[in-house]
Amino acid sequence: MNNVLPSVNCPVCDAPISLDNRHWVIKCNCCKNEIQVVVHNGKVLSIQRFLSLGHPENYDEIFLGYVKNNLPLEKWGFDNSPHLFDGYIFESKFCRVKFELSLFNYYPLFETIIYYGRLHAPDNEKHLMWNGKKCLCWHSNIYITIPFIEGISAQQLAADSHRKIWQSFVDNLKVDYPPTFYLEYPLQLHAKIWEHYGERFFSIFDLRKPELWEKYSEYSDIYNESVKKRLDLSRDIEKIC
Repeated sequence: MNNVLPSVNCPVCDAPISLDNRHWVIKCNCCKNEIQVVVHNGKVLSIQRFLSLGHPENYDEIFLGYVKNNLPLEKWGFDNSPHLFDGYIFESKFCRVKFELSLFNYYPLFETIIYYGRLHAPDNEKHLMWNGKKCLCWHSNIYITIPFIEGISAQQLAADSHRKIWQSFVDNLKVDYPPTFYLEYPLQLHAKIWEHYGERFFSIFDLRKPELWEKYSEYSDIYNESVKKRLDLSRDIEKIC
């Protein structure tokens, strides 16, 4: 088995960087930046500036680089829109997509959280008054969206086999990236979703296709009601818009 890792250059100053099988964050001897290297199955999958709590002044710049390097934004017509406190929003003719940088689940490691919104979704609010009701307008529940596209019934999805169903979709997408890299893995996963489903995925959130949205909204309601009943939960089901 060949354990020799390929030679790589620093993404900041282009100086050569020596890799090993023990470290995934390496300081460049030339520019002194910390560089994150992701090696999986003997291949270098990514080499980018390390997003570190020790350098908060660089959060925005580095995170934007991760987003742009992992997703084909231009291909799908996404233009850079507002810069938020903890991330960025991009907008296309189909929908809006929000990339948030979070420490909530894996502190001190960062993770990327991705939301999709219809074009009426406000930048900094999760809810919107729609048809006289308070509704959720930013959506991270692709575990519902993909089965909807694939024709899985909402009741079947809400059953105990939900994880198995979702994993089968992920396996089919062939995301050859370690899930424990919480910053890049969601970006890689969504890149595969965009590649595989394309307009079928974005059209769900398209304001120009209200009938499709109504079907998806009803699907979401049935799924959530079924989960609520199965787990004997008392919380109200949130409407989406």
